[in-house]
Amino acid sequence: MIRKNFGITLISLIITVIILLILAGITISKLSSSGIFEKTKEARDKYRNAQNEEEMQIAKYSNEIENYVNGDRGSYKEELLWEGTATDDGEIALSKPLNNYKYIEVYFTNNDAGPSLASAQKFDVTKLIEIGKFHIENSARYWGYISTYTYNSSTNKFTNTDDTYYGHNEGTAFLLVPYKILGIN
Repeated sequence: MIRKNFGITLISLIITVIILLILAGITISKLSSSGIFEKTKEARDKYRNAQNEEEMQIAKYSNEIENYVNGDRGSYKEELLWEGTATDDGEIALSKPLNNYKYIEVYFTNNDAGPSLASAQKFDVTKLIEIGKFHIENSARYWGYISTYTYNSSTNKFTNTDDTYYGHNEGTAFLLVPYKILGIN
């Protein structure tokens, strides 16, 4: 009976391994001479630095938000721009131009309890000037309203352009409710 061997010989295996070692040596020398390992380390360090900076920034913003929510304005400065009820024609004349501030806050003031932070609404001044109007919503248990105010930068006034009432107390006007507007930097 004749047997045929289809396997590889030890010599061909050794030659294959030697060729692979030579190719690996050439590849490693090319990689090390091109500086790819240094570039990789540099990229890793940049990534870690960016990650640390991002974590510090997030922690800073988180602290600022926490302080702001708890009522501590920290480095923020607020200034009263207007307080009272709107005129019969729905105009609110601010004491200073809006573009001096980053934000405004509109507080509903309860006659006995003073300004209510729970009913305060904050507006980004840049967006408010760009859009040209904002909505104030005020509601109690069974009633509420949404007032739309348009800002005119040349007169530095807000003008009431629309009131939408809902609930059993329809007809309660924004004009009768005292408000306070603060500018915040």
